[in-house]
Amino acid sequence: WWIWTNTITQGRIAESLPWAQRLLAETRESGEVRIFGHATAAITHFLLGQLVEANEHAERGLAAYDPQHADRWIQLTGHDLRTFIEVYACQWIWMMGYPNRAIRMADQSKAHAQTVGHAFNLVWALTFGAYTFAYRREPERLLERLTEVDRLAREQGLAFIYQVSAPQAEGLAQLQNGRPQEAITLLRAGIESWTRVGGHVRTPYLKSALAQALALQGDMDAALNLIDECIEQIERPAWQERVWLAEILRLKGWMLMRQGRDDEAETQLRAAIDCARRQQAKSWELRSTTTLAELLAHRSRRDDARELLAPVYNWFTEGFDTKDLIDAKALLDELSA
Repeated sequence: WWIWTNTITQGRIAESLPWAQRLLAETRESGEVRIFGHATAAITHFLLGQLVEANEHAERGLAAYDPQHADRWIQLTGHDLRTFIEVYACQWIWMMGYPNRAIRMADQSKAHAQTVGHAFNLVWALTFGAYTFAYRREPERLLERLTEVDRLAREQGLAFIYQVSAPQAEGLAQLQNGRPQEAITLLRAGIESWTRVGGHVRTPYLKSALAQALALQGDMDAALNLIDECIEQIERPAWQERVWLAEILRLKGWMLMRQGRDDEAETQLRAAIDCARRQQAKSWELRSTTTLAELLAHRSRRDDARELLAPVYNWFTEGFDTKDLIDAKALLDELSA
């Protein structure tokens, strides 16, 4: 468990998989500890961008959760293992195309963490469960959650949370609130504090948000350089943190669009869509497809844009009040006019 934790925290996701597999093998015959194997496998597959596999292990892990042993495991690891799984599950549920189910899972995880009564487990769950609000582009709800996190973390003396994790998430919120300069300050501080202690997991996602903020401030060269850093980290053989790759490729395409480099932008956006499809990440696919449809419409290819976007939008059965689906519907209406 601790070797897996250390390896994955350093961002070496692919290298952590054998440790998760070893936990699976060594805990298969024991109901009491089986949840460790499935929990580590679920999170590793999630970060590798293998969402279906992550979900399968999560279901098995949650089925093995035994409240009678929860106190023992939380004292050893700092995590209630049901909370640990659900905090990640709400994220991949959003990515797989279920925005409303993701929020229900995030709320369920918060409620359960509150009943457990372990301070670190609770603030950790509140912080990383709130990423679902970032994906849904709901900065007000994200900031509301982070206010609660900051209060609890300071009360309990959990400096890592209020000095590192919360500023990272607040940077995402301020970016979505249209305050790129504030986002730059928060994200830079959060990333630097994290990497200073050897943490690299999640940095591709955080750096891509920082790159977006820099682009909005007009520093496109720095933004593109940062995006390429994200891709370089992801593609390292032992690392492979591909869960956010589709969004990172989309952002690169969006930046190239802003520079008028339309052919290059289209190539990047199609790569983003292909990545999302391989991962069965319908929400990333919708976002990338919407951006490409905007580019095609700009290039007087309105029919192509509509034919590309309509089937992706029509796949969804929920979340129609979320910004991604609202934006996609508005673009489809415009293309059909």
